[in-house]
Amino acid sequence: MLDGEYQLISGATLLKEYAIDVEEDLMIFPRGLVIEIGNGGVTLRGVSYKQSTLLKVVNTSGDILEIQL
Repeated sequence: MLDGEYQLISGATLLKEYAIDVEEDLMIFPRGLVIEIGNGGVTLRGVSYKQSTLLKVVNTSGDILEIQL
C-alpha cells in the first residue's frame, strides 16, 4: 500500500492505501522514495522481496536498496 501520493508517467495519481498492480516500466522511483512491501511480496527489476521488506531509492539513477532494520 502507498503512504502519500505517487504519480505514474501516464498521469494517474495513486493515493494513500491504494493496493495496485502496475507495469514496472511505467513506474519512476524518485530519490528518497521508501517502499514497504505488502502482502504476497513483489518483484522489482528482477529481484524478489518478501512482505514487510523496506526499500529505499537512494540516488538519481533510481537504484533500489533494501533497508536493513
